[in-house]
Amino acid sequence: MQNKVTTAGTRSPDAWSPTNTGSDIPKISASDRNKNFQTTSDWYLESGNYLRLKNVLIGYTFKKMPRNTGLRVYVSGDNLLTFTKYSGMDPEVGGMGMDGGQFPISRVYSVGAKLNF
Repeated sequence: MQNKVTTAGTRSPDAWSPTNTGSDIPKISASDRNKNFQTTSDWYLESGNYLRLKNVLIGYTFKKMPRNTGLRVYVSGDNLLTFTKYSGMDPEVGGMGMDGGQFPISRVYSVGAKLNF
């Protein structure tokens, strides 16, 4: 199981503050009195497990072509499906496992033909 640190998302309005002392969500702060670069809490951790269908290629080669020519046609898809319970945009985050809110990878469809003479 792989854990990722997520962005605060929609849960941050209920975070601890002087007027909301009964919250179980840690205080959100841009500075740290202990001068650490970053103070994180395990409250933000969630499972980063995922299953992704990265690439599918289906093609057909026509072999009985006149005058020794050949034709191959194909369809292809990249990043077609992702199965996850991760609440961020993409469970495949970079860096040190921190989800900086980057955009997910693109889904790509391709169709092609190759003619040999």
